[in-house]
Amino acid sequence: MLPPGLHYSPTRGITPDFLGSVIVACDDTFLGVVDRKYWEPDSICNPDGRYGDPRSPYSIWNPDGRWGTKWGYDSPWNPNATCPPKVYFGNYFWGYLSTNRSLQPRINPYWLVEHLEKKLR
Repeated sequence: MLPPGLHYSPTRGITPDFLGSVIVACDDTFLGVVDRKYWEPDSICNPDGRYGDPRSPYSIWNPDGRWGTKWGYDSPWNPNATCPPKVYFGNYFWGYLSTNRSLQPRINPYWLVEHLEKKLR
């Protein structure tokens, strides 16, 4: 039996589906739900929501915000971040949402963007 959120594909093997996972900052600040539903209030894809609005201080999409900048020690976009957000599905720790290759397990935020865009098609 696969852990929650993993799916088996004969052509791709075991692949993750992060939809429904939550993003939590290293200081335990909730940063949203990985959900492509733009109408869900906690979705990181809701452009008007607290976690999807690119102007919100709680959004990983805010380039001027704590978790959206490329320079913050706790930003997923900083390749040198020491304390990036974590992704959980229930109690299951998927990994760090980070471009820092030294952190493992790791989910690259650029990959997550592509994953969400594919799901929208």
